[in-house]
Amino acid sequence: MTKQILTVYIVSFLRGFGQIMLQGNALTGLLFMFGIGIGSFTMLLGAILGSLASVVAAKYLRVDDADIEQGLYGFNGALIGIAMVFFYMPSIGSFSLIVLGGIFSSVIMDDMLEDKGPIPTYTAPFIISAWFILFFASLFHLPVADAANISVADSQLQAVIRGIGQIMFQANWLVGAIFIVALACHSRQALVFAVIGSAIGLLVARIAGYPDELITLGLYSFNASLTAIALAAKFGIKPLPIVAGLLLSVLLTRVFQLFEVPALTAPFVLACWFVILSSSYCASANVASVILKKVIKAK
Repeated sequence: MTKQILTVYIVSFLRGFGQIMLQGNALTGLLFMFGIGIGSFTMLLGAILGSLASVVAAKYLRVDDADIEQGLYGFNGALIGIAMVFFYMPSIGSFSLIVLGGIFSSVIMDDMLEDKGPIPTYTAPFIISAWFILFFASLFHLPVADAANISVADSQLQAVIRGIGQIMFQANWLVGAIFIVALACHSRQALVFAVIGSAIGLLVARIAGYPDELITLGLYSFNASLTAIALAAKFGIKPLPIVAGLLLSVLLTRVFQLFEVPALTAPFVLACWFVILSSSYCASANVASVILKKVIKAK
């Protein structure tokens, strides 16, 4: 019995990492962890700490066990851990903030899931929590992480793959390739749209004349990649909502940069929310129009 419980906990934990790209699959999560570790072992430690803090907080909040088992209370904390290590040097202060952020993300996630609104939560708890702890980190003057010396991609294909890696702050295109393999373990559709989203994000940014170095680093691609995965899962293979979401995600990424605010995955979340709400509004308007026409004809 104890062995079965332990297995459930391990699988749930790994699914949490898979949910970073909306994939509730333990093998996918394991490969994501492997990729993060290849890119930065310290980031992997931060991700594990953040995920554990998030899950423990969820247990304390007595949320639905099924949600925990699907990894819905692990991925936000994992992203917080990665982000904190990306921006700040490892220290007692930074790791304490990772724990705080992981706990806070579960509280937000619990509130959003209970609300059961028309829009998915996606990574909103991560974004809110990360902005909160990054503010406190700057307030307490924690030592900032050294900027990584990264050579730009040699080809457009490498840049596209790198964009997928940047979903988890990984600028190494080989790590992005591991993430692609991880996606293939769960969903070929997610794999295809992750690549399509990253490629379109890169193309749109180039056409718009955005900074070439940021384009090559994949900073206009990773939100677009997530947007494509999410909207394809929501609407199926319908080009209009997906393309609209991709364009908006790239534009929002640039807006955050101009205001010097860490975009994180906010462009992905905001773009998806806009498309979903717009689609719901249009559907409601069409239904109302049909009803009105029938009423008029009846008269």
